[in-house]
Amino acid sequence: MKKFFGMDTRLYRFCAFVWNLIYLNLLTLILCIPVITAGASLTAMHYVLLKLVRKEEGYIGRMFWNAFKENFKQATILWIAVLALFFSYRIDWVVVTSNMDIFGKPVQYGILILASITFLLFQFLFPVLSHFENTVFMTVQNTAFLCVSKFPRTIVMAFSWIIPYEILTHSLALFPLVLMLGFTFPGFICAKMYDPVFKLLEPVDEEAEP
Repeated sequence: MKKFFGMDTRLYRFCAFVWNLIYLNLLTLILCIPVITAGASLTAMHYVLLKLVRKEEGYIGRMFWNAFKENFKQATILWIAVLALFFSYRIDWVVVTSNMDIFGKPVQYGILILASITFLLFQFLFPVLSHFENTVFMTVQNTAFLCVSKFPRTIVMAFSWIIPYEILTHSLALFPLVLMLGFTFPGFICAKMYDPVFKLLEPVDEEAEP
C-alpha cells in the first residue's frame, strides 16, 4: 500500500497535478469575475501552466499572484482592446443581420472572418505576454507573427478551447467540470503546444554552453 500511495508513485504525481490544475482554475476564475481583471488573470494562468509543463513547479498561488501583479497593466490594456473588438463585432453583427436587404451576406461573412482572426490571435496573446518582456505593441506584433508562422499549432490551440465548450452546450451536467478545469485544461493543452515554440525564441544561456 505504501508503494501504491507513496509520494514518488505515478498515482500521487497525477493526483497532485490534477489538484494543481483545479486550484489554478479556481484562482483564474475568481479573478476573471470582475471582468476588467480577466486579462491579467489569464496571463498569470499561462505563466503558471508553462511552469507546470516544464516541471518548474513551485507554489501555485504565489506564482500566480506574482505574475498577475507584474503583468497587470499591459494585460489589462490588451484585454480591454480584445473586449472592444468583440463588442464591435457583436454590434456590427446585430446591425447587419437586422438589415440584410441593405448589407447582404458578404458583409456578414466579413464580420465572421474578422472575429475568427481575432480569436486566433488571442491564442498566443496572453501566453506571449506572460513569458516575454516587451511593449504592448511588440507583444501584439510577436503574437501576430506566431499566429501566422505556427498556424497549425494556432488551430489546435483554438479547438482546445472550442470543443470543451461545444460539448458543454449540449450537456449542462458537465458544468461542474468548467468550475474545476474549464480554464486550465484547455490552457494546459495550449501550453504543451506553445512551449516548443517559446524555447526556440528564448535567448541562449551562454553560461550553459560548453
